[in-house]
Amino acid sequence: PAAVWPALRGLVLAAKRLPAKDPSGFRRASLSLATAFDIGAVSSAEAKTALEDGVAALIEECIGSLHSEEVEKENAGNIPIFFAQEGRLWVEEGTYKAEAVEDKNQKQNKFLKALYGDEAADIQKANTSAAKFAPPDRKGKDKPAGKAKAKAKAGAGAPGASMTQSDIEAARIAEQGEIRERIRVYVDEAAFGLDVLAAIARPEENSPTLEEAMSRLVPHLMKLLKSPLTVLKARSCARALACSVVPARAVQRRDLLPDALMVAQKGWLMRTAKEAGTPGDKPVCELVLESVDPKRAMPAGTLAMVMPVMLRTLFDGSAALDTVCTRSLFLLERQLTVGAEVPESMVKELFESLNVALLSLHGQRAATQSALLAVGRYLVSSEDELLKLAEMFFADEELVRSAVIAALAEVKNNPRIQDGSLDAGPMRAVLRIGALDSKTEEIAKATLEELELEPDEVLLMELIECASTRANLDATVQTLIAKAVAEVLGELEDPALAMSALDVLTQQFREDSTSRIAVARCLERVMASGLEGEEQVIKAFRFLLRQGLGLTSSASKEASELRDLLLAA
Repeated sequence: PAAVWPALRGLVLAAKRLPAKDPSGFRRASLSLATAFDIGAVSSAEAKTALEDGVAALIEECIGSLHSEEVEKENAGNIPIFFAQEGRLWVEEGTYKAEAVEDKNQKQNKFLKALYGDEAADIQKANTSAAKFAPPDRKGKDKPAGKAKAKAKAGAGAPGASMTQSDIEAARIAEQGEIRERIRVYVDEAAFGLDVLAAIARPEENSPTLEEAMSRLVPHLMKLLKSPLTVLKARSCARALACSVVPARAVQRRDLLPDALMVAQKGWLMRTAKEAGTPGDKPVCELVLESVDPKRAMPAGTLAMVMPVMLRTLFDGSAALDTVCTRSLFLLERQLTVGAEVPESMVKELFESLNVALLSLHGQRAATQSALLAVGRYLVSSEDELLKLAEMFFADEELVRSAVIAALAEVKNNPRIQDGSLDAGPMRAVLRIGALDSKTEEIAKATLEELELEPDEVLLMELIECASTRANLDATVQTLIAKAVAEVLGELEDPALAMSALDVLTQQFREDSTSRIAVARCLERVMASGLEGEEQVIKAFRFLLRQGLGLTSSASKEASELRDLLLAA
């Protein structure tokens, strides 16, 4: 009956807070009960729909019990404590343990030893301390007796004042026990959730329901794969998930996918297979990516598991990883071209990885640009994503800027732009800047004209914001922005707007020290292009006079450059 599945789900979830070593056996029984959630085991349409809903709800409950945030934030120093033997004090190997060794090095009085036995050492120590000469404090002043007594009385009850070494060790053992118990609570619950997910993944008919949840599950799974607290259970669960949602025709070496995810997440890409503890002689990430079919679009669940390997490879890319980075860029470009849908939760990481690849993988510029073109044409689906792509333009290297302008030009072929569901406005400012660079002028102007991106007050303020909010901009980029601001003002021919621009720029110059040079370049261009009316001229003159006088007292390189810019204006 359809009504039985919520009750069974409740029974399964009732055991998630039980410890892994539950002596009652209820936890083990609940895990066995999870195997009953097999969509293929029911025949009627009504029962199948009810069970599909039950499986989906159970998956979401398991995702919520993984505690990936707690695992990720756990203090690294607490992890070896968790794995240490209970009831014994854990001390890091190689740590020097200070001990009082004075008594051990002191020569023993044989007469006292024979007379008083074990108390001889204490008596000898007391006699030695009393016999020690303490020179009088000839310079200091004697403290009042009342204050000394008060201080002694206050210190008498201080915590730990009367604790022996064994008492301190017992307190530390108890403290470590509390840490161990706190961690065990969420690790056991995460392990239960992973075991239930693995049980759900075994029936073949559950694959479509599980695949739909993979984009939400994988980010949690990646965090668990990184931590020693949960890596073994997470890898075991990932193996069951890979067999369920990743077709062998899409990734031939899907059996190695959990190992590749672990290596990528732990940052072990530079390690050999032996050092990383993975099968074979070849790096596991390279093996997995080589086995991916580039001609077919990966299903959503498959892409959710393969994409982290590609993106992490690009993010950590270097000349030593040239082979696997080349394969990652090729697969990314091909998957976008054939229509694979990138999970929304991974789009931000995709832009970050491509940005890093553009800057660091000099030998892969052509492959990275091809991937960027595919991003512009097929992936971008929101104004926020379009803005992320446009902001990659603000780099020091000319080749990077050219690649970004080419990708923005490809956006005009994006189906969402063509059907009007996506506004091209967020990339307008960068295209205007690119149109003033001789290397990208032609393609940027053609894109602006084709998309009919006309100048207005919003564009002007966006350009000013580009100058005022970005620190450490390259001098070439600063100059291009300044030219764009002056050009847009000239096209608008609005004295009131020009006055507003002057107000904003002068205010930004006074307030934001991190971008003063970029703002100064804009002011220099705006003033050089011609001021209209007495009011604008007076305002500009007063600003130049006050700021110029204020900069004469400083001999720094920045002040010298600012003075030159203001004088040029």
